[in-house]
Amino acid sequence: MQAGLETLGDLFNADRRSRRVGGPQLASTEREQLKAALKSKGRIALGDVEKEMGNAYRRALNVKLIDIFAGAWSGVTQVAELGDTTKYPPGEKHFVPLANHRITSDHRPKVEVLVDGMPLVSLTLNVNLQAQFEAAVLEVEGGHIHAVKPGNCLATASVSCRGVPIASTSSRRLALPAEMELQPPFAIRAFGGQASPLRSEPMLTLSGRDEKGRVVEFQVAPAFGDAESTWVIGRREGRVDILLAHRLVSNAHARIRFSRARGLEICDLGSSNGTLLDGRPISQDYVSLAGVRSVSFGGFEMEVVRG
Repeated sequence: MQAGLETLGDLFNADRRSRRVGGPQLASTEREQLKAALKSKGRIALGDVEKEMGNAYRRALNVKLIDIFAGAWSGVTQVAELGDTTKYPPGEKHFVPLANHRITSDHRPKVEVLVDGMPLVSLTLNVNLQAQFEAAVLEVEGGHIHAVKPGNCLATASVSCRGVPIASTSSRRLALPAEMELQPPFAIRAFGGQASPLRSEPMLTLSGRDEKGRVVEFQVAPAFGDAESTWVIGRREGRVDILLAHRLVSNAHARIRFSRARGLEICDLGSSNGTLLDGRPISQDYVSLAGVRSVSFGGFEMEVVRG
């Protein structure tokens, strides 16, 4: 990776346009509860706890970008198949070209405060990264990704806690090296020593036209291997994962979630103009998106395309 831009935290700090609000914040009731619990702890003050929470937040962003990329690439079928070293033994080099593609990664690190062994505060961060690659060529040998020759890459990242944005950076172009060597090489996912072609996660593309006739399109696709993912859709920039700048769309209009057990589902978030699936209104209870052909966000109708 380029000097000074190796981790998720670097991605936020390197972009002057990025929005940085600080670390996760305690609610007033949590602050009072902690103050009371810390009275018997001598020199330990609430400020000390909040400082360590900030440190924990920074450590949560200390994730190498190349590890995120390689983890996603290792789940692509033609790469995962090369994880079977009985078929593709060490000493055989394979080069896998990947055309224009997107990598989406969701991390949910948790920050907890324990007093006398009891958890008094538990905050879950939602860290999201999306990277759009024009192309990439992977060098694979012995069940490992050894090097990558990437094309141009655009990255968007955000961090939120309890629905409140902490930091975000949008459409930052990563000046990646012409070739990146992975040290140590990244092990391709394998199951029982056999070939491991992971199935693709479900992906939806929603497409429509705004009031000026311009095409508006976004994709919903869990990262490879993610058990759960969520996306908030709305009009308020910086507060949502998917921005729909339309007068009939509420600030936080709807939420789509993915889980292994239930697939892709959607719910309304109490929007002013409602959410319709194939013309039928939905409530704040989740409804499956399986078989749905159109979604209307407050009158802004979008066609659903699968695959």
